[in-house]
Amino acid sequence: MIRHPRIRYTFDIKNATLFYSEYDNSINVETQESIELEDGVSICGIEPETVFMLCRNVLACCEPIQYKFKAKDWHVKSAKEMITALQEFVDSKEKQDDTATDS
Repeated sequence: MIRHPRIRYTFDIKNATLFYSEYDNSINVETQESIELEDGVSICGIEPETVFMLCRNVLACCEPIQYKFKAKDWHVKSAKEMITALQEFVDSKEKQDDTATDS
């Protein structure tokens, strides 16, 4: 029986920024200072579908993150951008489904 190591790393990164890079399928955690120094935390091998489900879990789970902070106008603007992008995604997929069933 092969046992793989079980490791958990915990970082306390104040004012962190998170982004996904398609170049190496990575989630990256940086701060303004780390961007300039090219350091931070990068987790590679994360597929886009996994990031999509992460967003779903954060925004639509039983305790959505958007209700856990004091929302400002720019949060609402960002939410509207997300709604527009998701609606376009849904519409395009439903259109593809309709075309496939018509064939």
